[in-house]
This record gives sequence, C-alpha cells and structure tokens, in this order.
Amino acid sequence: MQFYVPTDKAAPLLRPSTFAGGSVAVVNQSDEDVYMSDTPAELDASGTGLPVMGGIRIANGGGQVLWPSTAKVAWFRAMMPWAPLTTWVVGNNIIDKFGQEWEVTTAGLGGAAYPFPSPEPAIGTTQVDGAATFTLRGPEPVAVNVQPG
Repeated sequence: MQFYVPTDKAAPLLRPSTFAGGSVAVVNQSDEDVYMSDTPAELDASGTGLPVMGGIRIANGGGQVLWPSTAKVAWFRAMMPWAPLTTWVVGNNIIDKFGQEWEVTTAGLGGAAYPFPSPEPAIGTTQVDGAATFTLRGPEPVAVNVQPG
C-alpha cells in the first residue's frame, strides 16, 4: 500500500485494522524525512516552523521502520523544517509550517528569525532569509510504502 503523508499537519494513516494482526514495514522513498508517532501532538510544528521534538524519524531515500501491531493509530507527518542560521545551498528544499515547499535559489547564510509569511503567497514568490533566497514551489506530497512486516 502507498500512503500520501501530509506536510502541514499530522495525519492518522495507519489504523489498527491496517495491521491485520501483524506488524507492518514502513519505507520512505521520498526526498523528505517522515516522522511517525501514536501521539499526533509530537508531530505538530511550532509557531516557528520547527517540529516539536518527538516521534520516530524515517529517513528520506529508503529509510525503514517496523511498526508493531497495536490498538493505537499511527500518525505521520513529512518535514524538512527551516532552521535558524543555516548555510543554505542552491537546490536545498524545506517545508514550511503550512506544508509548502520552498527551494533555495540563492545560496547563503540564513537568518535567525523564521522568514516565511502567513498566509502563503503565490507560487513563484521569493523570500529572503539572511543572505539566502527561497522560492515558493507549492504544496509537497510525500509518499511512503507500507508492507506486511
């Protein structure tokens, strides 16, 4: 099975009926890290766009986790959060706290304050962050594969 993981908030993707009595393997083949937890509050972004600490990280590019059969719902969220004072390289991408993908189009050292506006501007809008510039690309769907464990 393939599930699309939202980037703007945690979503309940694996329910107890999904397990059919056994564990499942979750494989992340996307470019973004995916986090999972049985507590959605662990996965929500703070007002600065940084994730709240918690959950299990499933690394991008083939990371896997074996999730045991449980009576709890497994919640997922994809994130590549912005971080303060980061040296950004052209082509880097982040997902802001609204689930929108921003691509670095001018390299440089980012600032200390969260730079992305609310509400979201039009796709193609640029946003300066210190010496770096980001361009809004739009919402970013992220898929994970789930197989019997």
